[in-house]
Amino acid sequence: MKSLKNLLIPLIILGVLILAVVLVFVFKPKDDEKTDDSKYQLLLLAPEDVNRMTVSGNGNELIFYFNEGQWFIEGVNADVGISEDAIKTYISLMLDYNANTKLDVKDPDLSEYGLDADNAYKILIEKKDGSLSLVTIGNMAPDNTNCYIMVDGDPSVYMIASIKRSMCAYEPINFYNTIQLDVDFSTVEKIYFDRKADDTSLEMVPRKTESGYTFDIVEPFATGTSDQMTLLLNDIKSLEIASFVKMDDAKKAEVGLDDPSYHFKFVNTDGTTEEFYLSSLQNEVYYGYGSVSDECFTLSSQQLSYLDTPIELFISRYIHYITASEVKTITGVINGTNFEFSIDTDNSISQEDADVLLDGRNAKIFNSKGRCYAGIFFETLATIEIGGIDSEATPSGDSVMDIQILGKDYVVTKISFIQRGDASYYCMINGEYSGFYVNANELFKDGEDNFYAYGIAPAYDLLTTAISDNLNGVYDLPTED
Repeated sequence: MKSLKNLLIPLIILGVLILAVVLVFVFKPKDDEKTDDSKYQLLLLAPEDVNRMTVSGNGNELIFYFNEGQWFIEGVNADVGISEDAIKTYISLMLDYNANTKLDVKDPDLSEYGLDADNAYKILIEKKDGSLSLVTIGNMAPDNTNCYIMVDGDPSVYMIASIKRSMCAYEPINFYNTIQLDVDFSTVEKIYFDRKADDTSLEMVPRKTESGYTFDIVEPFATGTSDQMTLLLNDIKSLEIASFVKMDDAKKAEVGLDDPSYHFKFVNTDGTTEEFYLSSLQNEVYYGYGSVSDECFTLSSQQLSYLDTPIELFISRYIHYITASEVKTITGVINGTNFEFSIDTDNSISQEDADVLLDGRNAKIFNSKGRCYAGIFFETLATIEIGGIDSEATPSGDSVMDIQILGKDYVVTKISFIQRGDASYYCMINGEYSGFYVNANELFKDGEDNFYAYGIAPAYDLLTTAISDNLNGVYDLPTED
């Protein structure tokens, strides 16, 4: 029994193999039954075997030639910034024609496929051995992903990826070198940004910081800028322009470049300028022109962030942000009372070796949880939040509060507040209207046991009370546990 089983196993295996062979022969497709997925290599040449290639059609002609180890475009001066790498890539692609479908049509009407002389693109390739190859590209196929093609010497019509037809329409502009902007903020004197949609028009100056550059707005008002503006200008600083387009006046008007949506201008200390204009976003693309290029160009939406940031978010949150280490003294008048707040620290007010005085008295008073009352008062002075922009206003009347900051660099900044309405105040900086107002809470809110919610006047009262009523440098509000 065991020997019978041993004999059956190889017989079964042999039967399976015979069945497989039969199936292969029975179902093997005939040569004339190839599917659309079959590939037809119509032409494949190596660039090193070619001397010249002419691409013509629809009124255009582009001639490439090889000379002394380099590819050129006939009639185009290489000094305009033509990329040889771009030409090499183009040549390689236009010497390789691998069709995906062969039409089952005898004696085709070439005009039906756009392959007649009037409508077709012609690619004439001259090889180094003197022989010629001709490729004809016709209309787009109904699927819009392929186009029709014929190769000289083969009467059949094929379909090939439509990119070949698109490449036949290339112009010298498609071979320009990528332009890499390299704005050096250390040599920039002024920066201008204009936005049509909301009539934004900003004049800025760069300011060096430990981590790079930030920017201060000088017109139409004076303030710092937010992180969004810093990110936008840094995007511009290293912008890469890699796509160029030929446009006449009609085309510029069509995409909105006759009345651009955005404008950037950089004025350098030596008097030179760089500027460019952009259209609104269209199908994830901005169209542009300017001093960076003689031709119009396009930018992807991914290349520029924050272009449409509301003006309120482009500006700093604060009227005049400062750190304790930058300040010598802050003086002023609060509720009719004069005060002098002096600070000497390389870090924060609450650090051990910091000296902080209010009207000559030690102001480093803490609560039981370690919160410093001098720090609370300083924060209200250093982080006065802008409530909004009211650039057309003409403030008048007496100020309700004056703050004067003397920095360690001996620069004085005076900030005053004039009544605007029941709940806001115009902000004056060094005697000039800033264009901003602040909400009343910034000046007069009593934060009670929330030390991060105080306005300036209640924080001043809180500190004076803590100085007067502390016990060994500790004072707790009656409402605190």
